[in-house]
Amino acid sequence: MALKSENTLRERSCATRVVVRRRAVLWLLAFAFGLLACACPLAAAPQPVSIPLKLSPDVIQMSTFYNGAPIRMEGTAPGGSKIMIVLRGVEKDELFNKKGRVGPIWVNTDKVHVTGTPSLFLRFSSEDVHTFLSHEMIDAYALDEASIKKRMQIRTSKGQPDPQYWEILANSYLDLKKSDGNYRRVADRVHVTEGADGLTHYTLAFNWPKTAPPGSYQIEVYACRDGAIVGHGGAVLRLVEVGFPAFMVNLAHTHPYGYGLLAVLMAVIAGFGIDAIASRLRGGRRRVSGERVPVPEPEQVRAASARHGGH
Repeated sequence: MALKSENTLRERSCATRVVVRRRAVLWLLAFAFGLLACACPLAAAPQPVSIPLKLSPDVIQMSTFYNGAPIRMEGTAPGGSKIMIVLRGVEKDELFNKKGRVGPIWVNTDKVHVTGTPSLFLRFSSEDVHTFLSHEMIDAYALDEASIKKRMQIRTSKGQPDPQYWEILANSYLDLKKSDGNYRRVADRVHVTEGADGLTHYTLAFNWPKTAPPGSYQIEVYACRDGAIVGHGGAVLRLVEVGFPAFMVNLAHTHPYGYGLLAVLMAVIAGFGIDAIASRLRGGRRRVSGERVPVPEPEQVRAASARHGGH
């Protein structure tokens, strides 16, 4: 009986080892298949190639009479590509005053901080972006206002707003940016031609918005085909203040009291100048208003009255 029990234990031990080995092999196979499943999509997905982007000019000077500037972009991409060009400003912490009515007057009722959004967002494409890119791809690259809105962070002086209030503030912020011309999407604006070299040639010309503040702006060009981004390029555009605007900005930062005094002095001079011009214009209008009717002198009036009385 002892020998039989010992043999039974040995058989069970061998069977257990076999089961453990089989499970180990299965786990290794499952792990290997998992790695292959993860690696295959990456290998199959086309990696975007670098495409050229020529920018002219790459520096815009903002002088006293600055009113925007014409800008041109051009380059080449893989053949058969749809082209999309996106211009973004840096992310800034923007502060707004929320107005509210208290009785008969309007006052500031809250302060709203908005972060996580570009100061400028312009998107130009050769055709409607939704025809050659999926919503998931657009959201991943933040290529429209809806995807920018998802990244937006809003806080007020009273803390985090509730979802309904947050939605109102977010929509108001986007509407403000659109009305200023700093958020814009234009389809069918990028001109595309297929060259004999097998490449897609693209050009874009437009007027830079005058409301864009000084700073650096990132320009990105995307070449899209078969629902994927097959090419990508970029450049940097700089807006710099020159002349009198640059002098005033430097004075405000280095000598704030001098800047305030100069601003008051200029306001006084402008006020007196406008008053003098208005007075001169009023005087000129009186002189050219027409021929004046002569007014008789008192002696002539008395003589005429005597003659009429005598008759």
